[in-house]
Amino acid sequence: MHSWLAVTPTVGLTQEYDAVHQANVRTALRTLVVHGLDHSLSLPDSDELIWNGDLRWRHGNGDRPRREEFDWLVDYLVDKAKDDHETEGDILLALSAMQGLGSSAKQPSFIDALIRCMGNDKPSRVRHAALRLVSDARGELAAITDDLMPQGVDANLLDSLSRALLTAVCPQPYQAIHSDASFHEDRDRRYINLIFSLTKTDEWCRRQTRQTLHGHLKRCIDLVDEINRRESWFLGFYLPAIIGRVNPICEDLALNPAQATSLRRLIKETWRAHIYENDDDYVDAIPALVAATKLNLPLGEWLAEEVRGALEYFQEQATLVKNGVARAAVNAALCSLEVFHKELQSAL
Repeated sequence: MHSWLAVTPTVGLTQEYDAVHQANVRTALRTLVVHGLDHSLSLPDSDELIWNGDLRWRHGNGDRPRREEFDWLVDYLVDKAKDDHETEGDILLALSAMQGLGSSAKQPSFIDALIRCMGNDKPSRVRHAALRLVSDARGELAAITDDLMPQGVDANLLDSLSRALLTAVCPQPYQAIHSDASFHEDRDRRYINLIFSLTKTDEWCRRQTRQTLHGHLKRCIDLVDEINRRESWFLGFYLPAIIGRVNPICEDLALNPAQATSLRRLIKETWRAHIYENDDDYVDAIPALVAATKLNLPLGEWLAEEVRGALEYFQEQATLVKNGVARAAVNAALCSLEVFHKELQSAL
């Protein structure tokens, strides 16, 4: 699926040829994206392509493309597609094959374009395709530190990207349109996974303006009730961990009684449903889950039986490490559970 590179723009085109060339690019992109699903061809504007499409490709020798091979397409997104929403969406889907934030030379302009594409004036297809790209690059984003800031990228640009995520998932309150409804499982799964990964690093949290961090915390709290209503416990597991990490920084954001009740229910279901998963994310989240439990559940609701069961499970560290979970994550989870269990025992 790499023949689309044949439409790469060349330098010094005449105005007439440039118009023809742009038309060819648009046609090639439309043709490309319909092949994004494994089981069948798709309509190019299908929502399923945004969330489940796979447009990765290899060269004839089996090598994956270098990020620099996508530079021309990033340039096209930046310079040529600003007012063409259909082509913007197609380019974003095609760039999902890049699996990251672009080459070092194009990263600042690509991030700026992603911010533009997640603006509240963009249609949902463009905003959501951009959201997926950022979510797919969450590990790369989380690894950016003040000491390892890519050239041309700064804290202001990254905070603008973080703010844009909020308009990507919720451009206007109380939307009735399906793709922009208050809850959309595919969209919100990508958003939750992204924020979960970013909040693992204290530096990311510190780098956000207070207003931006409040926005993400409020969005996650709003999602709690939707998760409970649908009993989507697999997706909902991440929310108490996010809230446990961020809420101490945003101490003045109070929950209303209905939100507090809903969050307590989700925390309880999280302990009951997901505490025995052999997965890095689940293990990493245990200290934050403990923090969220202490913050939001009265002492009498601290789930002594569930905590004891989790502690016994995590004491079998060899099993978890054998299954690929990092020892440091296991040790941190075990330490937080031991302290929590002792507090429970002393309170009985």
